[in-house]
Amino acid sequence: MKCGPSREVADEWLHRFPADARPSPYIGRSGWNTLRLSGGIPDDELIEAVDGSYDAVVAKLPKRERPSG
Repeated sequence: MKCGPSREVADEWLHRFPADARPSPYIGRSGWNTLRLSGGIPDDELIEAVDGSYDAVVAKLPKRERPSG
């Protein structure tokens, strides 16, 4: 998941959920984390993380490639 615009912001997940979050291999320095779904992260926070990650990625797409709606 894209958990922030930078590693520093994404690191909040690592501090809050050390057993269930880790930097993603190869792209972790850019704010990407791997979040464990069946761990201690509450479902509502996982849903928020998915929505935020999706929004961050879509925002970087050229306008013609963004989904409508």
